[in-house]
Amino acid sequence: MINEKFRKHLRYVSLVVLTLQSVVLGLSMRYARVKPGDMFISSTAVIMSEAVKLVFCLGLVYFEKGCHGRKFGRTLNREIARNPLDTLKVNVWTLAEYFEMPPSHSSYRER
Repeated sequence: MINEKFRKHLRYVSLVVLTLQSVVLGLSMRYARVKPGDMFISSTAVIMSEAVKLVFCLGLVYFEKGCHGRKFGRTLNREIARNPLDTLKVNVWTLAEYFEMPPSHSSYRER
């Protein structure tokens, strides 16, 4: 376990990192839309962004709880699987963002 002072700082660091990740994603997607060349599927960018967040958050749980192997699995089970309402609340925004993206391919340009 880590001490309270470090835990407080870890919260702020994770907030800043996840915020920066969201800002960089938005700016890079906008840049990719205005430059000439092949386009990408917006929903793929959203899924990749969420995958990066997942890896980062799993790392934070691993680091904060200091658990290995089965204990880490039990911690994830307790925090995610046994709290389906909280898990759903977190995923609502990702699903909404995923389904509201316009179709995107080489013949479609957003201006």
